[in-house]
Parts: sequence; C-alpha cells; structure tokens
Amino acid sequence: MFDTILPPQETTTKASQTNQVVSTTGTRLCVTTSPAETMRSLALSLASLFLGLLFVPAHPAFPKYPVPTPDILQWSQQEIGVLIHFNMETYLDHMGCDALSDQEVPDAKLFNPYFLNTDNWALAMLALGAKYAVLVGKHECGFTLWPTAATFPVKGGGSMPYNYSVQYSSQPTFDVVGSFVRSCESFGIRTGYYYALGANFFLNVANGQVKA
Repeated sequence: MFDTILPPQETTTKASQTNQVVSTTGTRLCVTTSPAETMRSLALSLASLFLGLLFVPAHPAFPKYPVPTPDILQWSQQEIGVLIHFNMETYLDHMGCDALSDQEVPDAKLFNPYFLNTDNWALAMLALGAKYAVLVGKHECGFTLWPTAATFPVKGGGSMPYNYSVQYSSQPTFDVVGSFVRSCESFGIRTGYYYALGANFFLNVANGQVKA
C-alpha cells in the first residue's frame, strides 16, 4: 500500500513484520509480509535454482561441424588435379558406348595408342601445376587399359578370359595404365584411377544390371 508523502528519511521497522522503502521523492512504500509468506518465497527460489541446475547441459551446446581426416587435408592441399579420359570412346565418332542401345560392341582393335607418350601427359600436368592425376582405366564400354587377367564364367561351366582389353587391341603389349603410373611417378605426380562399375557395354550391363 502507498502511504502519505513524507520528506526523505531513514525508517526502521520490525524485520519480521514490515519492510519499508522510501523513494527520493519522499513516497514511502510499505510491503507487509508474514513469516509464512517469506518461507514460501524462499522455497520457490530454492526450487527454481534446483530446476535450473538440473536442466543445465553438462557441456555448452556448440554446433557440430565435420572434421576433415588427415587424408582429406592432404588431398585438399594438392589443389589441382587432372582427369584423363583416354579410352575406347576416344576412337569412336559418337558420344561413348551406350549399354542400352542396339549398337555393336566396338572392336578391340579399334583402340590404337601407337603415338601415345604418357610422358607428354605428365609434362603437361606439371606445366599446369597439377599434383595428382586420375586415369579412366575402364569406362562404360568395358574396355580396360591394362592387360587384365580376369575371367568370367560361361554357360555349361568353365570360364573364359575377359577379352576386351588393351592386350586385344592394335597395340597388345602397351599397358597404358602401367605407362601412366611410371610417367607420373617420374615427375612426382600422384596417381588415381576411375573404374566404372555400373555399366559395361561389353558384358551388356547397364545401371548395375545385366540387360535382358
């Protein structure tokens, strides 16, 4: 309740009964509380403090960001890389092999890397500032740039060699992948390989499934 306006003065009251606050304007505000109300207020304050401590997270909620691995950091520091797509499609007059079309499989002898010098690749990459190179070892045609020893089963049992590789080409002794690796290593360029898994025109595979 608000009392009468009085000049500013110090006021002494009974602590257990009345708390008086006198403003600078002389207005005296009297707040009367009973011992029971004081205990109730204290209990509520303690309960609020307890609940606050109960629901405070053990650790501050910081946003979680992905942490790069050492391999990722090393790769990112290389900055410039080169993808080399030299394969059967290089010798075709259309855009690659389409496993869903009715085209015939391009003849392995069409692939003729007679004039290929992989050192020229490495020198060009070095001039570019590339630190690594990825060679397409097998694309969707199914032709491999190395003399693979892979075999696959045939009807009636047994197996046959995978006969759609550089060893069946016009240059059967030219291991393009091996030459690529040797050239890159001699110039300090790291190597990688691209190998298409979902399509193989030679084996009639498209989208990871054998065409019926």
